[in-house]
Amino acid sequence: MKKKFNVLCTIVFIILAINLGGSLYYAGLGAAEGMEIAINRHRMTDKTVVTKTPVVISFLPTEVMTRPDSVVNTVTGKKTGIMAAQAMLWVDKEVTGGVLGFIAGFLAIGSCVLMLLIMWHFFNFIRNINRMEIFTWKNVNLLETMGGLLVTVFVMNIGYTAIQYWQVSQVFALEGRIFDFLTPLTDSTLILGVLAMITGEVFAMGLRLKKDQELTI
Repeated sequence: MKKKFNVLCTIVFIILAINLGGSLYYAGLGAAEGMEIAINRHRMTDKTVVTKTPVVISFLPTEVMTRPDSVVNTVTGKKTGIMAAQAMLWVDKEVTGGVLGFIAGFLAIGSCVLMLLIMWHFFNFIRNINRMEIFTWKNVNLLETMGGLLVTVFVMNIGYTAIQYWQVSQVFALEGRIFDFLTPLTDSTLILGVLAMITGEVFAMGLRLKKDQELTI
């Protein structure tokens, strides 16, 4: 039973690590490219060069039956209809800057930091279970903390995405498409957070019942 538990927890831990690693990779890549652009601009005599930054945007069609875009299917060599639901746009750096850009960056970095804390709490939870310290208040606190952090990450991701979408929507629009501001609601961190808090509450109920039984005896 313990082996199966460890396998399942390892899978969850790997998924969390992959998600965090992806975020850190693209954040580091963007920072490196931004530094390279800044150095190149400093060496240039013309300082008016406008830099671009990529932003991933999700779209919804204004009409489901509207005429789709056309691309070439490389398998058959024929053109086929397609309607992009997500795209990476390159917008001027100034679009995603300013106070709102700073807030969005703070939310993105904060989300990564919280994910590290979640992984640390999850590791401690696994360690306690392997030590046969299962129904303890220590685990209740770990589960409730993980749940709260996951819900906070969810809220921060919504804030980050909403700010970026709003900034881009001021300078970009696509015919037959609208920005899908509900995309962050599909983030699984909310469900995981609520499940962690529910599990923590179940552990707490079990501990209270055990204490009541000991008192009655």
